[in-house]
Amino acid sequence: MIAPFAAIDPGARLLELAPILRALAGPAIEFDLALCYPRARTRIDQTGFDATVLELVTSACIAGAGRIIVRNRKIGARLWIMIWDDGNHRSSGTGAPRIHDFGLGSHGRIRARYRAGPGRAVVIALPTILSLADGLSLPRHFASPRKAEEKTNEDRQPVAA
Repeated sequence: MIAPFAAIDPGARLLELAPILRALAGPAIEFDLALCYPRARTRIDQTGFDATVLELVTSACIAGAGRIIVRNRKIGARLWIMIWDDGNHRSSGTGAPRIHDFGLGSHGRIRARYRAGPGRAVVIALPTILSLADGLSLPRHFASPRKAEEKTNEDRQPVAA
């Protein structure tokens, strides 16, 4: 089955997931969500993105994290989503392949520090989609290609073959 890729704003999606993430973290865990780059879009599988973020936060809660930080930022032509926690993780190796598969499927990169012991940091770097600003108009000579073509036909000189 082909994944349903769509152009989404990961920051807006994280904002929609925030109530679920806060409920997963519970009152005993300090949950810090900071979104700093609005309206940046990337083409990814939204369900895979949601599952990846929820899996990382859930595994942090299971590992007994006291603090979870979720941030997004645009660096160059990529959107970076960072999820960090201070839980005491065991090296099970079950979550890492799914997260890396999401990164590869989205043409992104995963930077992760999976080690047994306290703390884990995962960065998902996704390529951005170039979008034009609202109200942007093309210069006049690009606006009507037919007129430009007629003008070049008039300027041409007949050449003997």
